[in-house]
Amino acid sequence: MKTKCKRLLSLLLVFVLVLGLMPSVYAATDEGTQPTTEPAVTEATTETAGEDPTVPETTGATEPTDPSESTEGTEATEEPTESEEDWTQPPEDDGMSLEEWDQLRFDALSCELPAPIEEYFPYDPSIQYPYGIPVENFYPSEVLGENPFGVAMFASDPYAVAPLADMSAIPENMYDNAILRALEYTGYDVQWLKDNGFLYVAQYVSSNINSSNPDVLSDIGYDDYSPFLNGDETVADSSTVTGRAPDIAKFEANGLVCASFVSYFINNYLPNIEGINTSHIHEAIKATTMNNGSYSTASVWSWSTGLNNLAAKAGSGVTKYTDATTAYANLVPGDVIIFSDSDGDLAHAAIYAGTYDFYNTSGTNRGKYHFIIHVGNSRGPEISTVEYMANAGSKSSSPSAWYHLDVNDIVNETGFIEVYKEDTNGNDLSGAKFKAVDQVTGDVFYIGPTNSSGYAKSGELPFGTYKVTETVFPTGYGPSGTTQWTVTLDKNTPNHTITITAVNEKITGGLTIQKATNTGNDLDGWTFGVYTDAACTKPISGSPFTTPANGKITITGLEPGTYYVKETSSSIDYWVTDNGVKSVKVTDGSNETVYVTNTNYGYGKIIKKTNTGTNLSGWKFNVYTNSALTQKVPGSPFTTDANGLIVMDLEPGTYYVQEVDESDKYPDWAFDTTVRTLKVEVNTTKSVTFTNNQAGYAEIVKKTNTGGSLGGWKFNVYSDVDCTKPIAGSPFTTDADGVITVKVAPGTYYVKEVDESDEYPLWNFDTTTRKVVVKAGETGSVTFTNTHYGYGQIVKKTNTGGTLDGWKFNIYSDEACTKLVSGSPFTTDSQGLIAARLLPGTYWVKEVDESSKRPDWEFDTATRKLTVTAGNTSSVTFNNKHFGYAQIVKETSTGKDLAGWKFNIYKDEACTTLIDGAPFTSGNDGTIKVKLLPGTYWVQEIDESDENPDWTYDTTVRKVTVTAGDVAKVTFTNTHFGYAEIQKTTNTGKDLGGWKFDIFTDADCTQKVTGSPFTTDNEGKMSVRLLPGTYFVQEVDESAAHPDWVFDTKVHVVTVKAGETASVKLDNKQMGRAKLIKAMPDGGPLSGWVFDIYRKSDNAHMGTFASGDDGTILTDYLLPDTYLVYEQLDEQSVYWCESENPQEVIIKAGETAEVTFTNRLKPGKISIQKVDITGEPLAGAEFLLEWSVDGTNWQPVSHTDSQYVTEGTCTSEGLVNGRLISDETGLVEFTGLHPERLYRLTETAAPEGYQLLADTAYEGGLPADKELTIQLTVVNVPTFELPKTGSKSLMLMPVALALATAMCGAILFVSKRKEQ
Repeated sequence: MKTKCKRLLSLLLVFVLVLGLMPSVYAATDEGTQPTTEPAVTEATTETAGEDPTVPETTGATEPTDPSESTEGTEATEEPTESEEDWTQPPEDDGMSLEEWDQLRFDALSCELPAPIEEYFPYDPSIQYPYGIPVENFYPSEVLGENPFGVAMFASDPYAVAPLADMSAIPENMYDNAILRALEYTGYDVQWLKDNGFLYVAQYVSSNINSSNPDVLSDIGYDDYSPFLNGDETVADSSTVTGRAPDIAKFEANGLVCASFVSYFINNYLPNIEGINTSHIHEAIKATTMNNGSYSTASVWSWSTGLNNLAAKAGSGVTKYTDATTAYANLVPGDVIIFSDSDGDLAHAAIYAGTYDFYNTSGTNRGKYHFIIHVGNSRGPEISTVEYMANAGSKSSSPSAWYHLDVNDIVNETGFIEVYKEDTNGNDLSGAKFKAVDQVTGDVFYIGPTNSSGYAKSGELPFGTYKVTETVFPTGYGPSGTTQWTVTLDKNTPNHTITITAVNEKITGGLTIQKATNTGNDLDGWTFGVYTDAACTKPISGSPFTTPANGKITITGLEPGTYYVKETSSSIDYWVTDNGVKSVKVTDGSNETVYVTNTNYGYGKIIKKTNTGTNLSGWKFNVYTNSALTQKVPGSPFTTDANGLIVMDLEPGTYYVQEVDESDKYPDWAFDTTVRTLKVEVNTTKSVTFTNNQAGYAEIVKKTNTGGSLGGWKFNVYSDVDCTKPIAGSPFTTDADGVITVKVAPGTYYVKEVDESDEYPLWNFDTTTRKVVVKAGETGSVTFTNTHYGYGQIVKKTNTGGTLDGWKFNIYSDEACTKLVSGSPFTTDSQGLIAARLLPGTYWVKEVDESSKRPDWEFDTATRKLTVTAGNTSSVTFNNKHFGYAQIVKETSTGKDLAGWKFNIYKDEACTTLIDGAPFTSGNDGTIKVKLLPGTYWVQEIDESDENPDWTYDTTVRKVTVTAGDVAKVTFTNTHFGYAEIQKTTNTGKDLGGWKFDIFTDADCTQKVTGSPFTTDNEGKMSVRLLPGTYFVQEVDESAAHPDWVFDTKVHVVTVKAGETASVKLDNKQMGRAKLIKAMPDGGPLSGWVFDIYRKSDNAHMGTFASGDDGTILTDYLLPDTYLVYEQLDEQSVYWCESENPQEVIIKAGETAEVTFTNRLKPGKISIQKVDITGEPLAGAEFLLEWSVDGTNWQPVSHTDSQYVTEGTCTSEGLVNGRLISDETGLVEFTGLHPERLYRLTETAAPEGYQLLADTAYEGGLPADKELTIQLTVVNVPTFELPKTGSKSLMLMPVALALATAMCGAILFVSKRKEQ
């Protein structure tokens, strides 16, 4: 470190000396260079020309101009740039005022300049500006700096110093309130301001929005029409609170002014959209300009006057403030501010939006600014501030009054009653007057008269209940319906106004038509026409008229005059109508009556009917006026026409009717001679009916299968199909010929034989119900046939004498037994008998074989012949045998494999005589059921253990005794074993035999199975027969004898199941190893080289190994796989690995893989940079490089083309006798040098005009780093001639001294440098 410091100090002194002498040295020469002037750095400041007390101050300075950032090809200059001009002040020669200049700058920012903007302001398009504002809207001279939120601010915008708003810092009542929602309802994009952090930010206040985002504005402009809109115009909207909504479309078409916008918010938006009742305010504002029903709320004067009136009224909810401090301490968003100009005249109205902070450029809080929402210009509804209004040009004004509107809590205690008067046709009526009486105080208030539109409205009424009465009707009109109403005014009354609709009728005359009848009844339904002419061609409106139940038609509303009444009812049965025209004169207010009378009659009708529907004419009837039948009606007897009718015109009364009996002339007919009463009434036909019947005959014929026994059979005859209504005389009995004849009225009858089969069991009665149709004068016949049977008897017998019932037999009518007798099969009773009733003939009987249902029985299935005769019994007999069962039950140790076991059954104890069917085999349930005659038997299992070595058989002989109908059971149990199979595998697939294993019965491996250890065969398998259970298998570890094997010594669990082989596989792996060989062809040590081995598949580190004296390494055993071998080489080492590093090596089982690493020496390098004292490169310098082993014997390096390093050689091209010459770059490089030898570098020839180095440039070894490189800078000084006599220079010696010193310094300057 000290050496370096000395060298640096020496160099510093040398250069100071040389520089101090240079003027004299250069004075003695003819050449020199001029100094270069450094680029000027300029500063500029921008200040405001003055400060408006209502506008935040703005200060700032532009950054110094960086010469490196100037446009290419332009030289730096010390002249002021455009950016240094103060663009907040007008040009001195322009003659503009500060206000005019500000407007010009504002117009420029609004893109409204008459000339290109570059003529007014400098422009740098490379600057990026905040808020997403187009870059052409702002220029570098406008940038003032950053506000406390890190946002750029601009001098062109007096409000630009406002921060990018932190929305969370805005007071809640300013961030979300009714006036902001009302502003957004007009189309103003309040949500966009919130989402982007621009709410109450200066760039979006008042006119500044023209420089920001005009799309935020609504489509409502300034109202230039006259008269102005009021702001309370609405359209129907069912979705709102009131069913009305602000008419935004009309506002967009016409625009708004400041006062109409206030009206829009308070009188329109609040009640209709927010549901806040502001009717008292609305009425107060309207009251200031009421003039014949028209008004305007688009006046600042109206709002000022109206609010002043409310503020002066207690309980109105309106509070007025005239002091700003007090006002802003009490106002809330939604309140009203009235502005006045400098002359004190009313100038503006706005809605207060809240108070919020502004900041200057240094982050100082300038205090509170008061935000308003208003309409002040063509931008329409917008956000502004009270402070801005103080400097708003023609609109400049300041608050003169502040009004707090407590609209949410106001209970306005007054309202209005409005009356609308119309006639019954909906026409407006004027001139009506009303009075309203307070039901509590009795105070009377007068309303009216109604105007030409039918309206009249009260003055302001206190809340309460009123009785409203119409006191004066319009001329020519009278009341129609209600003339008195009771209404209640309270805070819930919509708009505090109740509207009553009153209807009046015009006063006219009337006409009444009264209908009368001879009976005083049937007054309704008669029609009349009322006409204005005697010819009855001009009916009045409403004609024809129809009488109601009382027969009276009342017509009102008739103009005075003569009218003509005529009944228009058409001719009606039973009536004589009065159709004459009657005239009547109607006067004003009069009511005339016309009477019309009609006469009424009735009919009497006699109806004749017959049971045949024919022969209706010619029947005779007498009609009497008294019940004694002594006074006949004139015309009696009356005779029926072809339809069987007699119709008589009779006056109302009671009559008696009787048919004339002519049965002696018509013996087939039964005459209806009953007297019937006939009561005749007006307007109706009354009738009586008489029915005569003609008779017929029903015939019943009996037949039998034998042709005999025809008499004495009984029959019932019914009149209904359900046979519940027998006719008189039932039952009827056949005569000897088997015939019954019954006289009956024509019709349908149902005949059924009386069933007497209980008395005559061998007879089959024909009990079918038969229908017989009897016609008048005709005979209907039906026939019944009965059959005579005999008995066929079947007798069942058994070997045990019991179980006689329930046996089934089929009886066939043919010998082939294909035609069953009806009723088959027949079943025996408890006596073993069947008595089958059969027609006489030959039959064949066969027992139904139900051995599947009764397997312990042997059925007698022979066919037997049976001959049956009528009235007799024939019999046949059948015998059955009853057996028992021997049941053999096979059980196993597992409860499975129950099928397929074989058994013999013997008749003798010596087991020499087998029964038929032996051997018997068990089924799936392990049982064998053998049907045997009762007796004793012996059972033995057949031993098949040779075929089933995994089983032990139960071969004991067992005795079984069989009884009829019972099952004798005997049980045999066999034991089932399983196998454990051990499979040995290796990674080579070889060496499978001879591996040993122990099998244990416990998890702790202490109880070995008999036979352990077990040894695998050549296929690596071993099978052990074991009882079912869980076993534990472990390989015997013999790794000491076989170090290159990995034994699977883990305990394996194997579960042995009966009849199954449970396998367990154990895998042993044979390993291999690697031999690493170190080769050093350039010489050097073989031992101590370090290698790392990694498994290629997962980069697992397998170990670190170092080479021995012979340069080899034999690794530990490794599993077969592919590995990567890395040689560890220090970056500072003089050797490099010629072999691929890492190298891949494949380890195979049982083998040793070899891999060789060859190391070579790294080549070294000496690099010389030849320069003069100014640092310029020098060509032509010659250097000699010599090498030595110990520094005593030096030899020039010789050239070689070998790629490997050899002692005393160099690979540099152009090397001659160890020498190289610098080129035009001054560079000389000796490459390919042996890194462990010493080198000496000497300059043997200097460039022309320069002095040769007097000492060696370098002597020593190469640095012990990864580059093995020495870098030298060698400085030569020029040679000088002595000055001639008479030279003007007096500095020869100092110059020589300086040069000599410089040369010494240059030699000292030679240094080593290591490249990083």
